[in-house]
Amino acid sequence: MSHLNVEAYRAYFGPQHLPHARSPSLLTRKAGDYEISQGPSGVSRLRLLPGFLPQAEADWVFSKLFAELPWSQKTNFKQGGFDTVAEHGSAICSTALCQPHPSDPMAKRRGSWGAAVVVSMLSDSAFPALATLQNWQTNALDQGWATLVLECQSRFRISFCPSEAYEEPRLTCWYGELPYTYSHSTMQANPQWHPVLSDLRETVEQVSGHSFNSLLCNLYRDGKDSIAWHSDSEPSLGRHPIIASLSLGDTRCFSMRKNPAPEENGDYTYVERLRIPLGHGTLLLMEGATQEDWQHQVAKEYHDRGPRINLTFRTIYPEPPAGRAPRHGPRS
Repeated sequence: MSHLNVEAYRAYFGPQHLPHARSPSLLTRKAGDYEISQGPSGVSRLRLLPGFLPQAEADWVFSKLFAELPWSQKTNFKQGGFDTVAEHGSAICSTALCQPHPSDPMAKRRGSWGAAVVVSMLSDSAFPALATLQNWQTNALDQGWATLVLECQSRFRISFCPSEAYEEPRLTCWYGELPYTYSHSTMQANPQWHPVLSDLRETVEQVSGHSFNSLLCNLYRDGKDSIAWHSDSEPSLGRHPIIASLSLGDTRCFSMRKNPAPEENGDYTYVERLRIPLGHGTLLLMEGATQEDWQHQVAKEYHDRGPRINLTFRTIYPEPPAGRAPRHGPRS
């Protein structure tokens, strides 16, 4: 097991006595198992396997999947802000996405907008009424994002505000017995695996020693397609999810950054960083606490890039109760 000691690497590049010296990005190309961090969440590990698929096989797989998968552009939602006040008692907040009902005559005017819902509990005795939220969604939209007051065992104050829709800058498709939700938008269950994908899953499972029941496929059409900083940390993926990422097509740089310590207040300026060029036929396994302690992205590039397919095998579980948010925010 190799250790990527970012602190020692930073000491080589700049004075150690500086309280905040920006960490350089470590560039990792060689095959191997890497322990990238240890912490309260556990050990974060990467396994990098360039040439996992031989060139000729990778070429054939890429051409088949590029032509035959049901690629589409997913619409996500950025949740707007809200403001609520609990007048007395304890406060419990819940968020939900409200989309226009198909029969809603206002749907066309609203377009692809959602609503953020916040409920301030004004009395402990009102908790059962939280279950009725979904029954109010369509009616609440008709109020023009106004603040409503419900009398249901006690008083709630409910604030609605628009959630802007946006299209992901890439194409995707989903395979698995269960639906998958991220960025307030759900990909429906699709148990009919393409035979090439079924064969790849079996091969990845044999090499990795892990089993997977789902697959998120991404198609980056050119260098302008991308995925923003995020972690694959949706509650449906369970604790310490294992992600097996197979790259096909043009090489793109896979960037990682460590989540900052609590005292940094969400500032990523000085965190540890990695860069991994993922070439045609390369398999990358993210294991342990990687999704808990690190984020990753594929940034836009402003020079010519050909298409790239990224297959991310994972294990998904039935969705937890509504209202539990992802640990590290939406992706775009």
